[in-house]
Amino acid sequence: MADEDSKHNLAQTSDNLVDTWANFDVAAAAEWSASLEMPEARTRAIDEAAGAWIHQDSLPASECLGKLPEGPDRDAAVRQLVSHVQMNGPSAAFTWAITLSEEGKRT
Repeated sequence: MADEDSKHNLAQTSDNLVDTWANFDVAAAAEWSASLEMPEARTRAIDEAAGAWIHQDSLPASECLGKLPEGPDRDAAVRQLVSHVQMNGPSAAFTWAITLSEEGKRT
């Protein structure tokens, strides 16, 4: 149980770091997030960085997302993009949503 708590705490700390860092250099925060070795921390940090980047400048963020390999990290970032563009660009949101690797999330 302590090991799970440590993993959760590390993931939360990564979230907080990326949240602050993204205000100054979102590309660097995203790159660092992708380099994390622990899957839970990496996915959460990528989710945080993607959300910040998409809100700052969605076009370059979406171009970067298109280069990520399929999997939970990319899915986390794509969900951020879909959430951001769904009201003003529903067709773009749909196009991105159907790329999610997990069928339940994609549906």
